[in-house]
Amino acid sequence: MENKFNFIKLALKELPYRNGGPRVYFISLYPSYLALLMMIIKNQRLFFFFNHLVTIGLSSGVIAIFFKILRNNYDEKIAFFASILLLFHPMYLSQTYAINMEIPILFFSMMAIYYFLDEKFLLAGTFSIIAFFIKPTSIVIALSLIFLYILFYFKPREEKHAKILCFYSLPIWTLFIYEFLNRSYFFAKSKYTIIGLFKGLRLFFALVAKGPDILLFVLPDILLFVLLVPMSAIILFKKYKNYLNRKKRKKIHNTFLTFRNYLKKDKLAVVSVVICTSLLFMFSNMKNLLPRYFLLGFPFFFILLYYGVLRNTRKHVSNFIYVVIFLFFLLNLKGDVYDNYRNMLSHVFKLKADKIVINKFQNDSINLATTLTNDGFNLEITLAFEKDIELDIEMAKIIEKNYSNKKIISSWPISHILSHPKYGYVKKNNLYVIDIKKTSLFAYEIFENVEIINKDEYIWVYTDNMFYYGSPAVYVPQRDILLEKIKKDNREIIIFKRN
Repeated sequence: MENKFNFIKLALKELPYRNGGPRVYFISLYPSYLALLMMIIKNQRLFFFFNHLVTIGLSSGVIAIFFKILRNNYDEKIAFFASILLLFHPMYLSQTYAINMEIPILFFSMMAIYYFLDEKFLLAGTFSIIAFFIKPTSIVIALSLIFLYILFYFKPREEKHAKILCFYSLPIWTLFIYEFLNRSYFFAKSKYTIIGLFKGLRLFFALVAKGPDILLFVLPDILLFVLLVPMSAIILFKKYKNYLNRKKRKKIHNTFLTFRNYLKKDKLAVVSVVICTSLLFMFSNMKNLLPRYFLLGFPFFFILLYYGVLRNTRKHVSNFIYVVIFLFFLLNLKGDVYDNYRNMLSHVFKLKADKIVINKFQNDSINLATTLTNDGFNLEITLAFEKDIELDIEMAKIIEKNYSNKKIISSWPISHILSHPKYGYVKKNNLYVIDIKKTSLFAYEIFENVEIINKDEYIWVYTDNMFYYGSPAVYVPQRDILLEKIKKDNREIIIFKRN
């Protein structure tokens, strides 16, 4: 909005998004949509109310589409139970309540899959392109549609099929051009690129070398969902193994066409396996994989839960499993089950966050479970992030009331929250905020450029939910003077000054 929708100017900005610039979501139209709304809706509360209303509407749409897809392919009872489980998954509810891109891309992705299953291919491609231009991570839908169209429908000699595939590939070419520019002339100064070859593979080998990592600690139920993907693929393969053996002596072309018709009988399961596999492959290539990105695969994980596990179990057993999963989701809405699970696992493995070295004063006293529990990106996988917001609101009030005459040193998100009233936490734009890194557009200074002469002029603000754990903003009781500690349940923000 500050650049008045001048996208060329945004493209030539030096800083990537994480360091105060626009680069991460340069392709996305969603930030432009929010900026346009800010210009139209001046009242802050009305702006948030409208955005929440839109997100809740899209979330309801996702459930309705999911129910309809399942009812068309299985039956109404299965569709009902699976839709209820999706609706009450803690991360689904948290993203419905938040204003992120995950629910909008999930809605348009589900629309794309619905129309693909209904063989309305142009509509399917249109919705997949819309999803991509909301957030590029949904390129997995476009990739999946290309593969699935070739698998189910493509005939080389018919021109219309080539046109449809070209239409489906638009997001891929867009991303390719962006990456080319990102690595060359326009983005030469930026170290940020979307694709980092197999940077995320460490997340899928969580038990190798250093013991349990983020998937085991943060996403245990999602890890189980991930395991459903190869399980369902194996079931599909075994189902058609005898058929393939019978046909192996015949012509390959005829065998493929007949095999294609057999696959169509389990079309939804095949679609789910392909989308989930594409999603996991993309995750394995991401530099910064956040837990909420898994939301795009949730409907398909639930489909595979039925296809890979519940479909062949007795009715009373499957009903019992549905109830157990539902109760688990209800008990974990605020993250309580996750917290207890992480603490238990931490004691079992006796893990400390040794890899998160704060500084030379404190490098071995931070429990890994506590660190992961309080990280903001992990808080948002349940409704626990509400406590974080309430704590941040209270902190902003105290800072404005008691420390408005001080220079405030912190890191993201605290520096972001305090730097401008438009974020909804502080009321006036009069706080002197110094950012540890350049993560806030409105901070007065970057810490590395500051020479502290009089320590009494400065206060420091620290919380577990901060970028740059190795930053100087860490509170060390043996060294620092505590001014205030703001606490809510297991969350706390510390305001202190250097001794």
